[in-house]
Amino acid sequence: MTSYVGIDPGLDGFIARIEWKWTANQKPKPESGQWLDSYFQPSVSLFPIPTLATGRGSKRLYDRHGLWMLVQEVVKDAELVELERQGAMPGQGVSACWSGGFGYGLLCMALTAAKAPTEEVMPAVWKRSVGVLVPADGSDKAARKKQGKALAIQKAQGLYPGVDLRASERSRVPSPDAAEALLLAHYALTRTRKSE
Repeated sequence: MTSYVGIDPGLDGFIARIEWKWTANQKPKPESGQWLDSYFQPSVSLFPIPTLATGRGSKRLYDRHGLWMLVQEVVKDAELVELERQGAMPGQGVSACWSGGFGYGLLCMALTAAKAPTEEVMPAVWKRSVGVLVPADGSDKAARKKQGKALAIQKAQGLYPGVDLRASERSRVPSPDAAEALLLAHYALTRTRKSE
């Protein structure tokens, strides 16, 4: 069984895993001329980045042990892991930069320790590849970000219908972070397929 993993880092981030399994009672017949993927069925799993409540309002911290255990389990047979590269953004606060960088560092170390085949990819690169990059047309940056999140949810639901993209059972709407993690895993799958 081959799997592909996508990671959207952050306190609200997700780890997505796509596994390919043989469909029941079907064996590929090379003479039929059908592409081998027609005999495979994708299985998608989504995992929120583990966090702990600090006891001060809604503030959370990364659950280091929980993150390590999750990464070990999810990437153990992965062919490729795509990790979205993080960096400081103009207008972002100091504590948000620190939190994002800290979580990104934890993920990098967990993936290195797990010996996972990992690529770090810039957001614009993978978003352009899967068709969810919103062009900078001079409009409001917040509006473009909101449009990009909605586009990611729509694309993920189109590629993998039936996958529950909600952040939790109590959520009413799909999580854009879960959608982006799934699209990163899809990006990993398409990158390995193109190189074959």
